[in-house]
Amino acid sequence: MNLPSVPVTSGSKGIHLYAALNGSYTSDQVSQVAHELARALEADHPDEVVSDMKKSLRQGKVLIDWSQNNRNKTTIAPYSLRGRPGSPDGPYVAAPRTWEELEDSDLSQLDMHQVMERISAGTDPLADFTPDDDAADALPDTPDALSTYRSMRDSAKTPEPVPSHSPSRRTEDPIFVVQEHHATALHYDTRLERNGVLVSWAVPKGPPLEAGQQRLAVMTEDHPIEYAEFEGTIPKNEYGGGEVSIWDTGTVEIEKWEDTEGSGKVVFVLHGQPEGGLGGVPRRYALVQTDEAGKNWLIRMTKDQPRARKSAAAKPGKSKRPEKAAASAAKKTAFPDSLPSPMLASPGKPTSIREAGWVMEGKWDGYRAIAAVHTDGRVEIRSRNGKDFTTTFPELSELTDLVPAGTVVDGEIVALNSGSRPDFGLLQRRGKLSKAREIEQAASKIPVHFMVFDVLHTAEHGDLTGEPYSRRRELLEELANSGKHVQVPGDLGDSLDEAIQVSLELKLEGVVAKRTDSPYRVGRRSDDWVKLKHENHADVVIIGWRQGKGGRAKTFGSLLLGMTDDDGELHYAGRVGTGFSDVDLTDLRAQLEKLVRKTAPVNDVPAEDSSDATWVTPKLTAEVRHSGVTRDNRLRHPTWRGIRMNSGP
Repeated sequence: MNLPSVPVTSGSKGIHLYAALNGSYTSDQVSQVAHELARALEADHPDEVVSDMKKSLRQGKVLIDWSQNNRNKTTIAPYSLRGRPGSPDGPYVAAPRTWEELEDSDLSQLDMHQVMERISAGTDPLADFTPDDDAADALPDTPDALSTYRSMRDSAKTPEPVPSHSPSRRTEDPIFVVQEHHATALHYDTRLERNGVLVSWAVPKGPPLEAGQQRLAVMTEDHPIEYAEFEGTIPKNEYGGGEVSIWDTGTVEIEKWEDTEGSGKVVFVLHGQPEGGLGGVPRRYALVQTDEAGKNWLIRMTKDQPRARKSAAAKPGKSKRPEKAAASAAKKTAFPDSLPSPMLASPGKPTSIREAGWVMEGKWDGYRAIAAVHTDGRVEIRSRNGKDFTTTFPELSELTDLVPAGTVVDGEIVALNSGSRPDFGLLQRRGKLSKAREIEQAASKIPVHFMVFDVLHTAEHGDLTGEPYSRRRELLEELANSGKHVQVPGDLGDSLDEAIQVSLELKLEGVVAKRTDSPYRVGRRSDDWVKLKHENHADVVIIGWRQGKGGRAKTFGSLLLGMTDDDGELHYAGRVGTGFSDVDLTDLRAQLEKLVRKTAPVNDVPAEDSSDATWVTPKLTAEVRHSGVTRDNRLRHPTWRGIRMNSGP
């Protein structure tokens, strides 16, 4: 809903999430919206999120507790002490946190002393947290059947119809629509007209097409009648962001509609289009509610089907109505108005790649980019977030000589070190420059390379995102040539073990496995692409320690780390507080005591890390394991491995 939000660790078990409203809404209105948001999250992430309070359904999942907005609920207020045993140093506190803190694998509840230290250091995520202009209109003033729908959409930001009026009854035959929705996960929105709105269910695999077959259907918010004609792109940052197309539409015969609480049932016959996904024949379905909350249903194609008016094969892939076929064909070949967001890989393990049909590629440690050679020969390069890289990396303009005009490609921008291996630190030095002269000078010293691995559009073939990866890769190798700064690297074969071994030898970041039959899912993270990273190690130097508490009161809580950049300058690299044995803690504290100094050896340590630091002369070098490096050169989630053998005061 685009409302600014602040997380609060509760001081007990959970995390609260706060969004500021203007106080003009009832608790019933807010609860209704929160419930729909929870259900929508569960529909998009059925394996990860649950909105049902039953403990039997919550194992291994994130519970979105929407019920906390009820007027009869009590919730601990931010900055309140918990009335129960906490840490050895005092009770825990319901503490506002930053989103960056939630990324820390060592995230824990804060006690009263830690919270006071944060406030003293100026860390208060709830400071000045008040409703903004968007929040003032976030929820409806007068509830009606479309209140929830309107509350979740901004007509200025989404092309979806957002009527301001209440739903009204129509006199024509009731209608239905099934829309193919490429959101976070592909699903088919099945909508039936009733009482002036489209009652809606998200069906992950689409309506069944064989008698007796049944599938999960998740009930969502009611939609306006106007939605039956909607096709288009919902912006990725909006609710339901993704591509929507009409899979089939027509009229519906409602044979039964039972609204009994906890046991709803709907029986209906759909009459679709000749070229629609239902195959042009009438189909009878039954929707049966399976939980008391009314969220989870099953949709079943009944065994007693109505007589077909004409035979037709069911083709779920056909989603366009006949009257739109010509317009769709023209759109398919037109050069895109703006460059798309890239498809993203999902984190995985070797066990994620079980069956055949995968191809392996190297994972490059760089900046993801979409590049286009426009029909006029102009080169445009955009980051995954839409940032213009065209002038930042001018050497990549050679792309215009390597691919035909009207081509859009996907790849990774990397900088190579003296060993011809990707070096993210070098790339960051280039990426931060903005002045033309600085960029020109850096381009000669730190040249970048664009590793192209996919093609999304060509002037000859039009939009290729619906084609399987194997076909896109074949076309890429046919049309693209490698140059001085632009390369089309080969794949690593179809054996994961061999690909991992080769990537280790080449010192790449890891391996990306791609299904050969997968389409390109614009702006979405998909299991069709799986990334497997190698373990990252880094050499660091200890620059200080933070005081420990409880069992670590006599040693330290965490070590402050430094790393040298390519110019030999030492900078702050973060802190490590895990991976130590009891012997490590004692021995390290003894060694560090001999190196104590009054001032910090670096000048870029943030206040929250330096407030209780004891500084040491940077002579002890060590090794840590980590999951990557942030843009400000901080190690992500470092874990202690040990002192380097050649280290010592």
